[in-house]
Amino acid sequence: MRRGWPQLIVVFALSLASRAQAQDFSLGFSAGTALPVGAVADSLRPGLHLGMAADCILNPRLRLGGDLGFSGFSGRDVYGEDIGIAFSNVLVGAHVEFNVVRSETARLYARAGGGMYWIWGEAATMLILNLYSPTGGDVGMRLGWNAGLGFETGPRHGRLRYGLEAVLHRVRRSALDDTPFGYVQADARMTYTFFN
Repeated sequence: MRRGWPQLIVVFALSLASRAQAQDFSLGFSAGTALPVGAVADSLRPGLHLGMAADCILNPRLRLGGDLGFSGFSGRDVYGEDIGIAFSNVLVGAHVEFNVVRSETARLYARAGGGMYWIWGEAATMLILNLYSPTGGDVGMRLGWNAGLGFETGPRHGRLRYGLEAVLHRVRRSALDDTPFGYVQADARMTYTFFN
């Protein structure tokens, strides 16, 4: 199953590209904070989130897109001492967006998606998070999902938009532990739309 993920990502990217030839599409960049939630909030401190998204605008209400994101957290060791950047992940995934409220100058949208999260970190933090990496370093890919809300605004008929977005991420720890860990990204976002 794991061997099929790269092929699925390629197929998705190609299908999105072919669809974009006949539709408007947008490219967005975001930056903000990543806030650990749940049990991991005791071991991780808020960190940095950076993201990029490419969306195909299927109709005025619906968008389909791909995500690339990075989140890095500082952490604590088993004694509660800060240990700097202790845990990081990179997301490669896909999402769908639905415009709940839309006008010529603004939109409020809900989004949901999923993908693979590439995780690495310090050995102490990995053990605390139950990620089965006693030596630290790269712990591989983990499947996860995400959902959130966003607001975007800009001039009428303008290509450049800006806004805010909050997304909850839940990531499976391992095949031996189905309990997910999670974080919330809270970002400022800028999007440029290409009209065909």
